[in-house]
Amino acid sequence: MTKYCYLLTEGAQDIAFLIKLLKYQGIKQIEKRSQVDSFWDELIPKTFSHNDELNRQVPVPKFLEGDELSIALQGAVGDTRLVNTIQEDLDLKSDRHLNYR
Repeated sequence: MTKYCYLLTEGAQDIAFLIKLLKYQGIKQIEKRSQVDSFWDELIPKTFSHNDELNRQVPVPKFLEGDELSIALQGAVGDTRLVNTIQEDLDLKSDRHLNYR
């Protein structure tokens, strides 16, 4: 059975560090949309331009997987956005996938 893990970091450097660290545990980064576990579908934007801003990067998590582990690694683009980012992502996920504990 696959276990799912959502990790939120401050920014891109944290993400790069965690990806390298997790590779030592045999966890690989997924490079293609077609390989992402459908559990994470809501976190992948369906259209280009985020909040109608053409020059803003579309917030897509990095996805990784191991033998029985699927990870979404999201960057908040600054420590002031941590709470907002996690709330936005939780709002995207349907209740059928989440266990609040």
